[in-house]
Amino acid sequence: MTPLNCGKCVFCCQNTIITLIDEDPEDYLTTDVHGFKILQRKENGDCVYLDRENGCTKYEHRPEMCQVYDCRKFYKFLRKRHSKESINPDFVKVVDAASKRSQVLFKEQDLES
Repeated sequence: MTPLNCGKCVFCCQNTIITLIDEDPEDYLTTDVHGFKILQRKENGDCVYLDRENGCTKYEHRPEMCQVYDCRKFYKFLRKRHSKESINPDFVKVVDAASKRSQVLFKEQDLES
């Protein structure tokens, strides 16, 4: 799979739980959830480091999970699963909205289906 060029897409920075793996929690604004350190969220669900106009304010030093995340794999999985079994209708609405927002990105990255 070719490297992902996100452009101005910040969908993965919205309503996504980012768990710190090997990073020092002191370097980030975190919350402890069942012993795991996760990045704090804004009230609207955005990552605390997301600036909707300029992207990630911690991009050069973002957590490993942010560096390796590839939405193309996630959406491929969801599309396969959605076609094979029933999923919560509210979840499908979120996935459909995400797919519509990412449609241009998918075409640019040769991910039509």
